[in-house]
Amino acid sequence: MLESSLREGVKMYKLLAFDVDGTLVEKEERLSKETIEALKRVRDQGIQITIATGRSYSGITQIIDEVGFKLPVITFNGANVVDVESEEVIYSKELNDDDAKILDQLSKEFEIPYIVWANNNLYASEMNEKVKWYAERFNCNAYIVEDFSEALSYGVTKFLWFLKIEDVDGVKKRLEGRVPESVSYFTSRPEFLEFINADVSKGVALDFLATKLGIKQSEVMAFGDGENDMEMIKYAGKGIAMGNAKDHVKAVADYVTDANTENGIANAINKFI
Repeated sequence: MLESSLREGVKMYKLLAFDVDGTLVEKEERLSKETIEALKRVRDQGIQITIATGRSYSGITQIIDEVGFKLPVITFNGANVVDVESEEVIYSKELNDDDAKILDQLSKEFEIPYIVWANNNLYASEMNEKVKWYAERFNCNAYIVEDFSEALSYGVTKFLWFLKIEDVDGVKKRLEGRVPESVSYFTSRPEFLEFINADVSKGVALDFLATKLGIKQSEVMAFGDGENDMEMIKYAGKGIAMGNAKDHVKAVADYVTDANTENGIANAINKFI
């Protein structure tokens, strides 16, 4: 029976995509032994695996090496798809220049320091402890931008505000009607409010990758916990929300697994594959 179930799983799902924070990793950036074993098992069965994260490529290189991901990976919430072997960006969608300028002005009006990813580099409006923490966490250097046009000249991939968790909902309310429709904004972590091109999503990038690999939508399984995972979860043939996800994220999923700290990925893989 188990052998039959495994054959059926391999036939149904050919590509698995995993969010990182709150999904693939536990606390302190750690992948559980059970998660690593489950990922390697499905890969050994011929199922392709990839990452779909809000992080930069530099922020996931350790995970790529630890698990042995070979496929292109989705970064910046779908704004970039990066080839792991060459580290070349094979798909990119940036903010419109006018939209980036509006976000710069809103940052000044709201008196919120910003972090910007442009040309795969990290730029910040000022150096503070949060920026230092962010740069260290995502394994990169932070460059201070005195004139926003400097970052703009490279093409802005992602605009980010680092807030207090209790302030996020209030800031979102203040933004109503102020952000162009061509910009999407959401929380990827409870304290991160991120802005990207509205045509960008993990779902769109995952469709690009699946099409490139000749894999049908019905053969894709995706795991996530955040608002930025919702399009990917809805796109996948089997969209799985983590047990630690918010209720509105769980509502769009085909299945809710256990939390990231309770081997949610391994448990779902063992159930469906």
